[in-house]
Amino acid sequence: MRNSFFNMLYQLVLLLVPLASAMYVSRVVMPEGLGEIATAENLVSYFTALAPLGIPAYGLREVAKVRGDQRARSRIFSELVLLNFASTLLFLGVYATCVLVFFDGAVPALYLIFGSLIVANCLNVEWLFSGLERYVFISVRGMVVRIASLILTLVFVKGPDDVLIYAGVTCLATVANYLVNVVCLHGQVKFTLRGIAPFRHLRPVLVLAGTIVLFSIYTKVDITMLGVFCASSVVAYYAYAYKAEEIAKMLCVSLTSVYLPRLSYEFIHDRKEFSRLMRQSMMLNIWISAPMAMGVFMLAPHIVPLLFGEAFLPAVLTLQMFSGLIIAKSIGQIIYQVTIATGNERFQLVAYSVGVAVNIALNFALIPMLQQNGAVVATVLTEIVLDVVLAFYIKEHMCLAIQLRFWLSLFGGLVATGAVLLLCGALISDHLLCTGVSVVLSAITYGAVGIACKNETAVLLLRRIFRR
Repeated sequence: MRNSFFNMLYQLVLLLVPLASAMYVSRVVMPEGLGEIATAENLVSYFTALAPLGIPAYGLREVAKVRGDQRARSRIFSELVLLNFASTLLFLGVYATCVLVFFDGAVPALYLIFGSLIVANCLNVEWLFSGLERYVFISVRGMVVRIASLILTLVFVKGPDDVLIYAGVTCLATVANYLVNVVCLHGQVKFTLRGIAPFRHLRPVLVLAGTIVLFSIYTKVDITMLGVFCASSVVAYYAYAYKAEEIAKMLCVSLTSVYLPRLSYEFIHDRKEFSRLMRQSMMLNIWISAPMAMGVFMLAPHIVPLLFGEAFLPAVLTLQMFSGLIIAKSIGQIIYQVTIATGNERFQLVAYSVGVAVNIALNFALIPMLQQNGAVVATVLTEIVLDVVLAFYIKEHMCLAIQLRFWLSLFGGLVATGAVLLLCGALISDHLLCTGVSVVLSAITYGAVGIACKNETAVLLLRRIFRR
């Protein structure tokens, strides 16, 4: 639970700091400039997803298996670092070729700045610290770097002409994270070229890489297609509504993302404990994501103008429609963890193949008619399809016997929370005050109902809090 707390805190800062930056720059840079940044960042994100191959997920799992043996993990680390370096050079070359051809040699500065993220992938060894369950280190380091990036944004970004400065600060935060990781490797592993065999990892890494290719297309094609069919401002409405939704979603999944190393270990050593942890993480995600989704939907008319200003009011409905993604992604997080922990990542290829086909077809059909809202519908429906397909393939490991009491207490908590949100919305007109009061009162109400109904998840969290 300590790891979960620090990871949740880190994920919260990881989202809140960029969001705070977005709140500021959306008022000084405006939707047109932010749409240009989102379009450039989206293109580069294909390559930053491809460059690591499947090493982050694979490396985390393999390090978790041998975390007590420094010699073994040093060997794995050395092998995967070499693979990562080679793949980074490959995809950096592909990216450079693409932008030179597309822009006829005159590459805009935005694409050069974001291209630095591909270069920085050579230093990405976060998977080592995750596999060792060093979440306190990851959290503290990440929070310091992100807060520093926010300060730089507030100091140097002053108007619409500072688009490049904002892009540079955004990239600097990621590069700084990677650099700190490398500096702190001492004592964790020893890099060596003796007795290593990097290519023994190539097959499972390429399977994960294939999944990442499909995942990248699925998660990024919406902004790509919005950039083709719609104005830059529409891209900004979608991207910034997604940023707001991400806060709620990551608060949910961050509590259980730390389960992956433990699930990987217990799947080999204790299947009963594996099943217990899986059930616990699923209940935790459902119990938290449901009220989060409700809150985002009902508070969207206050959240959007509060965060991004009146210029982003067209994103209110977009954010409301995104609320369904919070639940779908939270459940999908557990399914993904079980897939990786059990060594069944090959089934992700099938699931994401289906997802890409569904997502592209829906985007083509809906974006021309509904613009950013059409992209949201496509994203939410595709996520549901992915969850169903992947759960089907690993159903033998997904034995989740959740008691009726859990569902009844969940329903009761949602009804009470909904009533609180409606009351706050009717009585408070100020965006900041309404959002703050609603979040606090609804959280207290939801937690109280869960404890009163002896909800297993609510009681577990309460015991952990008071134990600390």
